[in-house]
Amino acid sequence: MSSIEKIVVGTRGSRLAQVQTRLVVAALQQRLPRLEVEVSTVKTGGDRDKASPFASFAEKGIFVKELEEELLAGRIDIAVHSLKDMPTELPDRLTLAAVLPRESPLDSLVSRENKLLSGLDSGARVGTGSLRRRAFVLRKRPDVEVNEIRGNLDTRLRKVHDGQYEAVVVSQAAMLRMGKASSIAEVFPAAECLPAPGQGAIAIEARSDSEAVLELVGFLDHPYSRNEVVAERSFLAALGGGCRVPVGSLATRKGEEFEIRGDISAPDGSRRIAGEMRGQVKCVEDAENIGVALGQELLAKGAKELLSW
Repeated sequence: MSSIEKIVVGTRGSRLAQVQTRLVVAALQQRLPRLEVEVSTVKTGGDRDKASPFASFAEKGIFVKELEEELLAGRIDIAVHSLKDMPTELPDRLTLAAVLPRESPLDSLVSRENKLLSGLDSGARVGTGSLRRRAFVLRKRPDVEVNEIRGNLDTRLRKVHDGQYEAVVVSQAAMLRMGKASSIAEVFPAAECLPAPGQGAIAIEARSDSEAVLELVGFLDHPYSRNEVVAERSFLAALGGGCRVPVGSLATRKGEEFEIRGDISAPDGSRRIAGEMRGQVKCVEDAENIGVALGQELLAKGAKELLSW
C-alpha cells in the first residue's frame, strides 16, 4: 500500500475535464479510502483564448502546458488529460504515469433534426475545431460549409440547438462521458474517419522522479489501452508530431495480432494517404516500433507533401 496520505490532482476547468478527473479520483479513493485528494483547477492557454483557430497556435500542448508547469513546480502531484491533447514529446522530468481503459475513440455527428452527414442540405454549416475532421467532412460532403468552432462541448451543442450550425463533429467518448449519447445522430466508423491519435483515452501525467506517486497511480494503467495509444502517438511522432495537418490513427487488437491504421489528408479533403500495419505487440516497445514503421511507410508514399500543405 502507498505511504502517501494526500495527493493533489491538476485538471482543466471544463465540465468534461472535471468529469474525467472525478473518474480518476473515484478510482483512487476506492483503492485507498483514507487517501485525501485535492483537485486543483488550472486554466490553460487554450482555455483562455477561445477565439483563435487551433491551427494558429504556434506552440504545442495548448491544453496541457500550464498543467505541466504546475507539475514541474511541485504544486500538483498528477495531471489528468485527454490524451489526444498531449504532445508526442513530454517535457524532461515528466512521464505518462497511467492510461485508463479507453472509451470509444470514434468521432460522432450531432445535428439538427438528427440528420446524418449524408442527409444534410447542400451548404449546411458544419462546425469543428479539427483539421482532421474538416478534411473528413469535405471528403464525404464537399458541398457543405465547414467552419471553425471553439468552446467546450456544451457550447458546441448549444450552437447547433440555436441554429448557428446545422451540425458539429465531436468525440463520441466526450458525448458518452457527459451523458449525452442520445444526442448523437451518427457515429463514424474508423474505416471512414480515423480518429485523432489517443482519442478516447484519459491520461495521467506525473513527475518521473516521484516514485511514490507513480506507484500510487500505477494500478490505473490499462496495458492494452497504453499499447494502442503508444502506437498511435509513435505514428504521429514519425510524421513530425506537431504538424498542422489532418492526421488520424487507430490501433486495435485483432485476435493474436495488433493492427494500426493511419492516414494524413489535405485540409480540404482533396488528397489522402493511408496505410496499415499488423504485427505482434507484447510490450510498449513493440507498440512504439509498429507505429514508427507505419509512419515511415506513409512518408515513403509521399506524406511529406501533405505535411507542408
